[in-house]
Amino acid sequence: MPEPAFSTVAARSVGRACMTVLLMIFALCSSAWAADGKTLLIDRAVSVQSIIEPGSVKQVTLPVTLPDDWAVTRPRFEGSVWYRTGFDRPVGVDSNELMALYIERVCSNAEVYVNGHRVYVGGRMGEPVTRNCHYPQLITLPATLLQERGNTLDIQVQGHALQRVAARQRAGGLSAIMVGAHAVLASEYDQRRFWNITATQLANVAIAVLGCVMIGLGWMNRREAYLGYFGWLCLVWGLLSARVWWRDMPWDTGVMEFLFCTGFAPLVALAVQFLLSYAGVRSRWIENALAAQWVLLPATLLLAGPGRLFLMASIWYVILVAEVLAAAVLHLAVTWRSKRQNVWPMALLLGAIMALLGMQLVAEHGLVPDLGVPLLQVAVPLLFVGLA
Repeated sequence: MPEPAFSTVAARSVGRACMTVLLMIFALCSSAWAADGKTLLIDRAVSVQSIIEPGSVKQVTLPVTLPDDWAVTRPRFEGSVWYRTGFDRPVGVDSNELMALYIERVCSNAEVYVNGHRVYVGGRMGEPVTRNCHYPQLITLPATLLQERGNTLDIQVQGHALQRVAARQRAGGLSAIMVGAHAVLASEYDQRRFWNITATQLANVAIAVLGCVMIGLGWMNRREAYLGYFGWLCLVWGLLSARVWWRDMPWDTGVMEFLFCTGFAPLVALAVQFLLSYAGVRSRWIENALAAQWVLLPATLLLAGPGRLFLMASIWYVILVAEVLAAAVLHLAVTWRSKRQNVWPMALLLGAIMALLGMQLVAEHGLVPDLGVPLLQVAVPLLFVGLA
């Protein structure tokens, strides 16, 4: 009875992949500070933003609460914001102990000054701006610059308006700031960097290897077209996920946001074709529609202009997710009639992927707070491995 055995193994593999994703979400949500007097939370600052318009430059000073989400506090603002605050040495930190500054999120880039001295530069502050949106920052504070009381902290943030990026996670902003013992802050920094960057890079490597293997299998088995579709789907997903950890882009932010957003058209086309091909379905009409979408998506982004990129991208995200959902339902319906015993493992896997996509859509529209980590870029490759 080979097919029931295969179904059982597949169900176990998919179950393990889903359990890994759930454990990862739990670990992210359960992160907590153990400060014990060695850290100080800074959640208040005064900000000065430079608004550059044709023929005029003016300064606007605002008291802000951190985290400061530019999409909420300064909508449509694009440029540089200075944040000024102060701090004393935490009571639990000895005068000889190394101190550090921890910033969980700054987007896109920042420079840090302590008592008038620059102590950190995150990269390019002009276009193409270094993209540090997913990178936590741990900055060592030189002991010679610090005072016991009344230290001045200035942070210059270079960021982009929500309307000019294709994802809310890359809009300008600054999180709350932690000051304290370097050893305490380093552990939180290492954990956040692992989930934000290292895990995504490892997932990219795994899915790239998986994609190459599947493409090779598809080339050797020409009749199994779904192997090739799945292989290229893995490679394109890995390429698009690189925007999380790739900091220094070759072109300015507007061009890179346009290119990455355009990449979702071939990604969805490959996903739909894989699901249909795996179910033994072929539709010339669907193939033509997917091909037309490769042209229609970038054309609509160009027509909307850079100032409406997020709006147009959000509309397309809903359309593309709906297409994948429709293909998944069709796949399950066809498989139910022909190979009913194989439906449940695939239904479980597709359900998990659609749930992750739904969570991402809700977060993109600001309806729920973002986890602050690229969950989709880490979890979906794990589910792909479970499918393979």
